[in-house]
Amino acid sequence: MSAPMRYVQFGIGGESYAIPIQEVSEIIRVQAITAIPAGREDMIGVIELREKVVPIISLRKAFGLPDVPPMKQARIVVVRRGMEHIGIVVDCVYKIANVSGITASPERFGRRNGHYLSGMCLTDMGMVALLDMDRLLLHG
Repeated sequence: MSAPMRYVQFGIGGESYAIPIQEVSEIIRVQAITAIPAGREDMIGVIELREKVVPIISLRKAFGLPDVPPMKQARIVVVRRGMEHIGIVVDCVYKIANVSGITASPERFGRRNGHYLSGMCLTDMGMVALLDMDRLLLHG
């Protein structure tokens, strides 16, 4: 068995997802997002973060879920892609989880397109879908 990896575990629409912690730059509270014309529907705008413009993606829109105003526990998870930072809005961040025993993801996960998933695993909070950030960010 391989050594456990650390993932940031978060919720979207009542389901649990995770991304590797080494891809996460920081987690911040949702702030004012400036809308911009974008070629993809899930790109909801940009924020300024330490004098840098960071594009923001709504995972709710990417997954085809109804758009709702962010609740108090909503967060922006800022991920690194090379020299670029991209924020993803999530309903809540649960915790940092140690993950091992990753299995292949099904073609479809609930109502979500399995294309964005790299696998599934079990944590103390139940079944978690592991998000493939490259597939998500290249979408659109």
